[in-house]
Amino acid sequence: MFHLNEKWVRWLDSLAPWTHAATFTCKRKSVRNLPITENILVDTAKHLIRRVNLRCYGKRARRSQLLPVVVTFGWGCYGDHPHLHFCFALPEEMSFEAFSAILKKEANKTIWIDRQRCIKPYQDFGWMDYLIEHGTTNLIVLSITPSSSSNLR
Repeated sequence: MFHLNEKWVRWLDSLAPWTHAATFTCKRKSVRNLPITENILVDTAKHLIRRVNLRCYGKRARRSQLLPVVVTFGWGCYGDHPHLHFCFALPEEMSFEAFSAILKKEANKTIWIDRQRCIKPYQDFGWMDYLIEHGTTNLIVLSITPSSSSNLR
C-alpha cells in the first residue's frame, strides 16, 4: 500500500514532463526590517510564476497558455531560512539554457528573492519527494499548473 506522501509525489510527478528543479532563497527581512511571512512567500512564488509565464508566452499567458509548475516553500531546519522550491516544464520550443536564463532574470526582478539560487535539470520524482518532505501544507496548491496533456485538463 502507498503511503500518502508517495501518492502526492507520484501524482505531482505525473502532471507534466518536468525539466527544471529550482530553489530560490528569500530575504529574511524587508528594507523596513519587517520579517518575511508565509503570505509573502506565497505571493512571491505567484509573482515569479506570473513573470516567467509572461516572459515565455506574452499576453497568451494571461488568457490560456501557462507553464506547468509545482511550488512549495520552506523555512529551513532552524526556521530562519525562507526559500521556494519549484518544478517547471519548459515550453517545447525553448532550450534548457534559455529557460534557465529566464528564471534567473525574473528572479532578479522579484524583490523578496535573495541571491542564493539553484537551477538544475529535473531528474526524476526524487525532487518531487523532496518538495513533499517540506509538508503538503507548504504546497502552494493554487499555483500548481499541469501540462495541457495531463489528465486534469
